[in-house]
Amino acid sequence: MKKKVVILSDIITLKKNLNEDLKDTYNQVLNINDALLKLGYDTVKLKFDLNLKKLNQKIKKINPLFIFNLVESEDKIIIPPAFLESIQMPFTGSSAAAIIISTNKILMKNMIINYKNDLLKTPVYINNESNNVNFKKEKRFIIKPIEHHSSINITESSIINSKNSQDVKAKLQDFKKKYKMNFFAEEYIDGREFNIAVLNKNILPVQEIEFKNYPDDKPKIVCYKAKWDEESFEYKNTPRKYDFIPGDKKILDKLKKSSLFCMELFNLDSYARIDYRVDKDGDPYIIDINANPCLSLDSGFFAACQKNSLSFEKMISQIIYPIVNKNI
Repeated sequence: MKKKVVILSDIITLKKNLNEDLKDTYNQVLNINDALLKLGYDTVKLKFDLNLKKLNQKIKKINPLFIFNLVESEDKIIIPPAFLESIQMPFTGSSAAAIIISTNKILMKNMIINYKNDLLKTPVYINNESNNVNFKKEKRFIIKPIEHHSSINITESSIINSKNSQDVKAKLQDFKKKYKMNFFAEEYIDGREFNIAVLNKNILPVQEIEFKNYPDDKPKIVCYKAKWDEESFEYKNTPRKYDFIPGDKKILDKLKKSSLFCMELFNLDSYARIDYRVDKDGDPYIIDINANPCLSLDSGFFAACQKNSLSFEKMISQIIYPIVNKNI
């Protein structure tokens, strides 16, 4: 008898008028479902809601070997791992603790700052609780949501120049009113952008996001359009790069060493992606940690796996290997 696996996700059926990031979640479900079938598992797709009692009953009835956790919506992302830990059901991805700390960018940044390791840096920030110590008059800031990933509500207008910290805080309030979510302002590192993918504590080939054909006055950021709008200038001109010149070796070494410390600090022992900006002095700054990054066919994580000669099916096999191996 084949062993059953539950795929737990926000979306298991396609609906009209979905945002591109939600369509991406749906495609992940399809891709991973196909891969698990090819690996010899029977799959059951369950939509996650907050009726945990009913969900527990369904899981008990199915009696799966493990849960493939694909719940990504920011209002629910913390709940599935905490719930599955409470019922002692094995699941893919990061622990509840790792997701809690990495999902909230302020918690993430404070943890890095308090760790006090020269190889772990993150840009200074201002939020509504900050004092003036983080304000540098000559610097620009980028306004970001505190608890939303996928470049949600990040546009060119997110880059600001401000006279003082009170001006920054006023802009944070403007963004909050406009988008109905909490924001913070992070010092904008005018430099290069890198993604480090991690699989089972192993660092995959380093990716750089190139900003091609960008005018001098256009901010070089991975905004929402660059991630999701396939017809936009930003999407078409931000390719991934894997080949580096010998002069980049020092930067690449710093990125890898920083990522190893980050994996330990945040307990990233499954699959994850760490995003960096590198300043003009070659110093990397962590700007985001994705404890359960996207696994779709066009995702950066799978692209890094392909550069490591891993097919999609093989990638899924490696993600589930620690769980399956533990249960043998």
